[in-house]
Amino acid sequence: MKKKKMNVVLITLDALRKDRVGAYGCKKKLTPTIDYFSSQGVVFDNAITANTSSMPSHTSIFTSNYSVVHGVRENGWKLQKDLPTLAQVFSSNDFETMAAVSVENMSSFFGLNKGFGKYYNNNKADVWYHRLSNVKIGIGKFRFFSILTFLRKIKILKNTHTRCSTNTNKDVFSWLEKNYMKDFFCWIHYFDIHTPYSPDYDSSVKIADSAVRNLKNKLGELGILDKTLIVFFADHGESLGEHGYNETHGYSVYDEEINVPLIIWNPKILKSKRISEQIRTIDISPTILDIVGLDVPREFKGKSLLPYLGGVAFEGFDAFTEAYPPYRKCYSIRTKDSWKYIFNGDKEAELYNIKKDSKELINVLKNNKEKARVLSKKLSDWFDKGVDTEEQDPNEFVKQNLEALGYL
Repeated sequence: MKKKKMNVVLITLDALRKDRVGAYGCKKKLTPTIDYFSSQGVVFDNAITANTSSMPSHTSIFTSNYSVVHGVRENGWKLQKDLPTLAQVFSSNDFETMAAVSVENMSSFFGLNKGFGKYYNNNKADVWYHRLSNVKIGIGKFRFFSILTFLRKIKILKNTHTRCSTNTNKDVFSWLEKNYMKDFFCWIHYFDIHTPYSPDYDSSVKIADSAVRNLKNKLGELGILDKTLIVFFADHGESLGEHGYNETHGYSVYDEEINVPLIIWNPKILKSKRISEQIRTIDISPTILDIVGLDVPREFKGKSLLPYLGGVAFEGFDAFTEAYPPYRKCYSIRTKDSWKYIFNGDKEAELYNIKKDSKELINVLKNNKEKARVLSKKLSDWFDKGVDTEEQDPNEFVKQNLEALGYL
């Protein structure tokens, strides 16, 4: 397969479940635009996320490393490890780089801005809020951060923890109009599907798809749609009542949260194809770089999938996932031959045969103790190979923001 330098647009559809996408069998017609790209693109049937919460999951994608290596294991934690990122590789190869995010806990304050020439936070004042929250100067009996909180409560400062995709697209379109004649890499993060739904989950999916339609139209107006590699993915899925979890994510590693949609599109360089073998979200960045002909940093632990898109046979990869928050000690290994072992620190361990039990309803650990022992050992070895990561204690301002978003 011939490599070609071209523009790249990476699109996060935060909290999108696979079963709401037409390409994965949904009959509700919620995602006509994504389905258009899926019909011409490469669709991955078993893409397993590294973490079931936004900031850790995205950090794993951009560094091509698991949370136990890069150290961001919770929302509210910062990327502090000196690891190369996908954006840095593009920037160092003379690409213009831009990111536009739609939630406060992924603002540039937390470190995902490494390598981006322009990083649009969901709120222009986000970084200043976070910086001021650490100021220890007191005003009377109040610390400065308390004044910020007070100003929010009386609505002088708005509680702009998130923004809709329409507002995110305004920043994206403005940037594209100035940079579309150059080689560029941009990451766009849509948060519409995340709780609280407006008014329900399926309606939120439709809103996100309409944002993708507007982006597609903009790229078409600028004459660069066919010159752009577009990658769609969800950072994690969503539980909607399965396994006792209602309208949430991050607290379990069942498939509704970890088996996420992933689609890569550009019919000029990639043939339409379905990949049923299991891959990992840490493989996304190496694959993108390989497709556009850029070197993959040796620090990236994921593997390029480009050879397999061209027809080379492969068996897939075992995939590991960590749930949020890490103090629950909830981890899983999902093997390339569809076994799933879950270690739950506060519950009984679980073992599922995904081929026979896709909804993970029957724990077969008692009848497969040797299989469970082997997978438990693999899971422990994976965790132990990660570098020691220091616990981070976000300040009260960050904690209040996370609480407002439903994470605490």
